[in-house]
Amino acid sequence: MVEELQLSSELAFNIMRTARGKLMLEKRAFSRYYDDAKTVLEVHDEGYFYSPRMQAFFDSLASSSSLGISLKTFELGQPLQVCPSSGWYYADIFNELLETIRAHCRTPKYRASLRKHRNNCKRPVGRFLMWEAELFRSRSRHLMVVVHLGYHPRHRMHVTPELIQTHLDRMLDASSHPLLKGIWDYAWRIEEGRRTGLHAHLLVSYDTWRNNGIAVARELGEYWAVHATDGMGKYWNGNRDGWIQRSKKQGTGLGTGKIDHDDLAARTGLRKILRYMAKANQYLTRKSGPKYRSFALSQPEEKKVEGRPRRGQAS
Repeated sequence: MVEELQLSSELAFNIMRTARGKLMLEKRAFSRYYDDAKTVLEVHDEGYFYSPRMQAFFDSLASSSSLGISLKTFELGQPLQVCPSSGWYYADIFNELLETIRAHCRTPKYRASLRKHRNNCKRPVGRFLMWEAELFRSRSRHLMVVVHLGYHPRHRMHVTPELIQTHLDRMLDASSHPLLKGIWDYAWRIEEGRRTGLHAHLLVSYDTWRNNGIAVARELGEYWAVHATDGMGKYWNGNRDGWIQRSKKQGTGLGTGKIDHDDLAARTGLRKILRYMAKANQYLTRKSGPKYRSFALSQPEEKKVEGRPRRGQAS
């Protein structure tokens, strides 16, 4: 929403009165973000640093002194309801908030914070790409599986970064489970989406005795949904046909399924996935208290390669 606001002068609502004095609400372009704003306010926690665009929303609301609003207690009601603390219609409060956000985003301080945030988001890219290189030094063939792990809408409000990390650790540490024994290596990244809430992108290198990456992704997703999250979770299978069709249109290798060391097209696709994971920029940072990770990479084991060297390697 914040990014779109900078490209438009449109508001969310227009309040009108009919000839008989009845209030009428005209919805405009940004009214579609009203419910999202309500949800964001409900889950706001002052114990976290937010990305610059998300923080712009909170700072703008807090700086609207004419509204007399406290972030700790404020909730958006129905657009045509009157806010008790300000005497404004909630529709007008939201319109005022949009204008304040626009002004905030024009300040040098905001632009500097956005540049700093973007630079920080780029740093993990090298680590993710180095991990990919180490994978293929360790083993010459991998079954690469992508699963996007999230939560059912009714649970999202209660999911914290610490909880999703606990669920990820529970899943990846369950090495006694027959399915999870097949995981050789993994990379994951926690992200927060506007509509999906906190979720994780999980990429695993799986034992190549399995051929069907779609089936493995489905089984891992079901384990997440039922066992790792105690029924709170849901998932999206990154190895299914939709991903394949998009990769073909973009002219890149799939980056999933069985990949050999010398399959440059597939490895290019895999690196594209890793770059996306590394640059995921809607993550949170705790101001104090227990630390948590926004991403994790396993350490591929070093293996002595027997037999003839691969093409391109010195003998």
